[in-house]
Amino acid sequence: MIIGAEYYLDLLQEGRFRLSEEGPTFQNTVFGWIVSGRTSNTSVSVPVAATTLCSTAELQEQLARFWELESCQLGSTYSIEESKCEEIFKQTTTRVEEGRFVVCLPRKRHIIEQLGESRRSAERRFISLERRFATNPQLKKLYCEFMEEYSSMGHMKEVSEAELSGSVCYYLPHPAVLKPDSTTTKLRVVFDVSCKTTSGASLNDGLMVGPVVQDDLVSIHARFRLRRIGIVADVAKMYQMVKMCSRDQKLHLILWRKSSEQPIQTYQLTIVTYGTASAPFLATRCLVQLAGDGDSTHPVAANVLRKDFYVDDMITGVDNPEEGKKLVTEMVSLTDSAGFSLRKWNSKCEEVLTELQPHLRDNREVFEKNPPPPTDTVKTLGLVWCPPTDDFSFTVPKWSTTTEVTKRTVVSDASRLFDPLGLIGPVIVEAKIFIQTLWKLKVSWDDLLPENLQAFWLEYRRNLNALESISIQ
Repeated sequence: MIIGAEYYLDLLQEGRFRLSEEGPTFQNTVFGWIVSGRTSNTSVSVPVAATTLCSTAELQEQLARFWELESCQLGSTYSIEESKCEEIFKQTTTRVEEGRFVVCLPRKRHIIEQLGESRRSAERRFISLERRFATNPQLKKLYCEFMEEYSSMGHMKEVSEAELSGSVCYYLPHPAVLKPDSTTTKLRVVFDVSCKTTSGASLNDGLMVGPVVQDDLVSIHARFRLRRIGIVADVAKMYQMVKMCSRDQKLHLILWRKSSEQPIQTYQLTIVTYGTASAPFLATRCLVQLAGDGDSTHPVAANVLRKDFYVDDMITGVDNPEEGKKLVTEMVSLTDSAGFSLRKWNSKCEEVLTELQPHLRDNREVFEKNPPPPTDTVKTLGLVWCPPTDDFSFTVPKWSTTTEVTKRTVVSDASRLFDPLGLIGPVIVEAKIFIQTLWKLKVSWDDLLPENLQAFWLEYRRNLNALESISIQ
């Protein structure tokens, strides 16, 4: 925002100094301290650079989701960018002989064409990853297995420098996240699509995001409660089942070698990659397209595919076993036709799942119905469905052990409360009223709350443990 010079003096507050005769001037203002002027160009023996960043973007996103969960909003029309994504999808998406979808990235051409050099940064980070391998053999073993699976399934292929000549290229760093508690994937490889090139732009900067094409979680959960027999499943490795057009594969290059004694090789990913800005749209839009393609041949499954999927999770239900069997048969046939394999099937009614192969079924007794957490380490207050009893219940996260409560602590805690159906509304509303109290008091983010307010929040958090004793039929 450009502020007129006539307001400048009104912004200044008491407090002004210089670090040295040649140094810049620090001036206190209503916005905090500002600095202006020149710095000395005298060289020092050890060059030092320091950058400090404080971001509350993730916290604001969590808080917004917490507040908006119970709001009833009509779907808005697409923005210009979202409409463009939809247009590109319709014009460029095809299906190969075996039925899998092939998509193209919705590019912002003026940014993609200006991408700078990215290989050096990717190589430095790969060398750093290899140093982790040297101290963690288990990590290396899992990582090599992941890469071998990627290669054997055709998700990546080696490419020569000659093949890349003359093309706009982008190299993805790929750090690893260990998930020892996962029942399916112990290691998750994260492709860093936001890594900046020498031009200052990343691949994600050059991609359009695309609209949300699935129903909201509240609507899906509400419909789930209306049917006598609940059925759940999820798509195995959904993103990896969608192919990427050959032109866009050059924007998904990675460096890899199994041993540090070998030369580093360049590979290009051939599938939609988790982490790219457009990946959620492309993958879920393929499911919606598959529903349209199957309307005449698989009408029951097509309707569920269109309305009762949240990303890759199917959360649906039927009124009798016969209807359930028909849904399962149609759904397996329809999704398999596009390479989407549904697994982790479960239901209150065993009869519904009798035709499924044992390896496709999930025998767990509880299913958490959470939105994806902001990070892999943060657990939310989870809505849980128990198929054997057909009840809803709640799991309570392990809260921080700190007894020093700030506004930031309260907002972070409250945003982890998840109650899409309003089953524990009287409990959740207390947190909302408390947050409003803090805003009225104009409490800053990191100052300790008054003792009475700290005591209230600590007691509220302790009492949440009682939610685990609640069961809703």
